[in-house]
Amino acid sequence: MNHSKVINTDYYVISDDFRLLDFNQNVKDRYKGIQRGDLCYQATMKRDTPCPHCPIAGNSQNDCPVYYDPFYRDWVEAIFSEIGDGKYAITCHPAHGDARSAFQRLKIDDFSLSGNFLQEYDSKNIGMIGGYCEEGFPLYYVNEQMIEMLGYDSRADLEEGISGKVVNTIHPDDLSQVTADLGDHYYVGMKYETTYRMPRKDGTWFWTVDRGEVIETADGRLAIISVCLDVTKEHEQQEARKRESDASASKERIFSDIIGALYSYNATVNLNTGKYSLLLGTGMEEFIGQFSQTDDYVDACDLLLSNVLPEYVDEMNRQFSLGALRSRQDHRGHIGQMEYAGVTADGIRWFEVNVFMGVDDEGTPIASVFGRDVTEIHMAQERKESELRAVAASAAKTAFLFNMSHDIRTPMNAIIGFTDLLKKHLDNRELAQNYIEKIETANDFLLSIINNVLEMARIESGKVYLDETANNVYVFWDELFALFDAQMKAKGIIFTREIRVDHPDVIVDKTKIREVLLNIVSNAVKYTPSGGNVTMTVTELPSDCPGCVVYQTVIEDTGIGISEDFLPHIFEEFTRERTSTESQVAGTGLGMPIVKKLIELMHGSIDVESELGKGTKFTLTLSHRIADASDISRDGEHSGEYCMEDFAGKRILMAEDNDLNAEIAMTILEEEGFLIERAEDGIICVDMIEKAESDYYDLVLMDIQMPNMDGYKATQIIRRLPDEQKANIPIVAMTANAFEEDRKKALRVGMNGHIAKPIQIGILKNTLGDVFSNRKMGDI
Repeated sequence: MNHSKVINTDYYVISDDFRLLDFNQNVKDRYKGIQRGDLCYQATMKRDTPCPHCPIAGNSQNDCPVYYDPFYRDWVEAIFSEIGDGKYAITCHPAHGDARSAFQRLKIDDFSLSGNFLQEYDSKNIGMIGGYCEEGFPLYYVNEQMIEMLGYDSRADLEEGISGKVVNTIHPDDLSQVTADLGDHYYVGMKYETTYRMPRKDGTWFWTVDRGEVIETADGRLAIISVCLDVTKEHEQQEARKRESDASASKERIFSDIIGALYSYNATVNLNTGKYSLLLGTGMEEFIGQFSQTDDYVDACDLLLSNVLPEYVDEMNRQFSLGALRSRQDHRGHIGQMEYAGVTADGIRWFEVNVFMGVDDEGTPIASVFGRDVTEIHMAQERKESELRAVAASAAKTAFLFNMSHDIRTPMNAIIGFTDLLKKHLDNRELAQNYIEKIETANDFLLSIINNVLEMARIESGKVYLDETANNVYVFWDELFALFDAQMKAKGIIFTREIRVDHPDVIVDKTKIREVLLNIVSNAVKYTPSGGNVTMTVTELPSDCPGCVVYQTVIEDTGIGISEDFLPHIFEEFTRERTSTESQVAGTGLGMPIVKKLIELMHGSIDVESELGKGTKFTLTLSHRIADASDISRDGEHSGEYCMEDFAGKRILMAEDNDLNAEIAMTILEEEGFLIERAEDGIICVDMIEKAESDYYDLVLMDIQMPNMDGYKATQIIRRLPDEQKANIPIVAMTANAFEEDRKKALRVGMNGHIAKPIQIGILKNTLGDVFSNRKMGDI
């Protein structure tokens, strides 16, 4: 490809640490003694720091800045292009337009602002403004021309409009750049130059080149005096040149070395014939074998698309097919860009494609398709986004734990405090009983906090499964209502419920439905003041699924409501609108995220409406299979209360490594008439059964996590004992492994039941009653 020489143009290639890697003869002639490896700003601008207009240094958002160069003694336009591997190509040439003549008029390249500065320049048609070198730069001076340029009627009008601060004459987006150009140390005689937007009174903006000097005022204070020139026209012209950069009718402008250096390959397409030529960069040899077989652009596109991931094919056809290019052949310059992923010899890689339109030397319409491998950039961005997500998640969890800390300490404080009081008043039965009840309440709340945290962790790990059985909606709601009846009556809350269903017997996971509704109803009770209302309505809706129904449950209260800001975040993990100190209501802040996760697990939906100070409305929609007679019969048996006297004298072997847990359980059971022996781990438990008579032990209470041998392994060994009576001894897990999957695992290895720690006496009694009545816990 032939390229015409650009007169009086400098070309550079520099690294991201500002080292000169290469330059053309113009640069050598202009800057005597310049060497590769020099710092660009030292070798060319004689500066100790990067230039204030340099986008590589982050000093400018514009990759085509215009600035005044003392070596050119003129305005210069620079084009910065990233070419990969931390390298940049830069081309510099004199700017055009009125900027040059404006600076010549002002002699801005050699004038001094010292001495009688105000008297010398105030009479000229130049905007001038000054501010004291103090916070916000309080207004010190402004001339009539600047007042007029800014659209004000008088100095007083201007001073009111900018609140007396010169800093308010700078566009907020430009303020950091101006601050960097001025620096943070002011002294008499300091000079500066900066470019930014200034606001007019009517809300419009104009671009200004501001050159100024620090002076000492009559009262001994330092002030900045600025000469401001409106360069909006020049700036707009420069922006227009940027948009049309290298997009003229000349093929040389389209395929300049600067643009070409950015890309790995360049296909030049003749839009009349459909033929194309291909130029390849380093590392693109893979394309040679693939595309050198044809010079037909349509065939080449087919070859390329055969390796593109399917989700990008349609968009590439829409933008880059021959028909798409021909439909836009009258355009000039850049017409399209996209990223796509394709299969290469190195696996999946990402590419960026840009298309420019123009004509060649004969006036033939052509398109130039530039492509480059951006896999590393794409992966770096993904890593950055992943890191940001991780930081955000960590911050959210930290904030949650901070908020929840108070709620954890509240029941702990109650337990410790009332335990101390109980010790002092053991002789006062009535007072001691009151303390015990309060300790039990605190225990229950602390346990609910722990359960909620563990439940969320379990859901997140994907270890939650549905366990569906037949249930009657009327019985279910009677049981649920009974839990809140006394509490609502005590608060004076009016509770109304209505069930409108044709099929009351359905197959559901009762435990999870109950957990969802307990969270919602308990919140309604907590946050509804005395005299308020809580309403529940269950309505059966038609279902598209044969043999199924849809239940829509609406729970509405007249409580304190949820703020508009927090409402979109109500189901997010580790978020709380208020701590319990602020709301005066105890809670972990995990209830609603758990509700959302469980509803999704059951393939349902939940919506919430709320208004602060007026109340909240939850709408749950779930589909259920209608229960038939066999379902109802199979699931109709339920555990009942047992008289422990019926089991008095039964001998239980307890496998428990923790002394405190063992003491509590043994004491409870001995008071009920059981005979208890203890094994400290699984090995001892198996050994004691093997050595005992066949009918010596009636049941084993088996901890799971024990040293030497865990409860699962001990159970499997017992079930394989040659003595059939010993092998079939009832075994009940009594463990801190408290979730549904733990219960199921216990049954799978051969246990007959499962009790979760901490031990609740009622559950322990009923479970033992079920087992001694030859009923597995898994069946109740």
